[in-house]
Amino acid sequence: MDTNILIAQAEKENAKKNPLEPIVNKFAEMGYTPAQAFDMLDDDMDEVLTIKEITDGMKHHNIVLTDEEWK
Repeated sequence: MDTNILIAQAEKENAKKNPLEPIVNKFAEMGYTPAQAFDMLDDDMDEVLTIKEITDGMKHHNIVLTDEEWK
């Protein structure tokens, strides 16, 4: 495979927007780092976020997500 093609593909991948960026930004506006936000949502402290923990935490902290952000 041509090196230029590989470089172009890598640049294209790097240019994609991180789908979590809007959510991380919302927590940052509240003064939370991503690690703090994760810990805040992890109710049972098992270091795994369930859909329930995420949805309950978002509601509890009045964080509204668009349908696209939920996807």
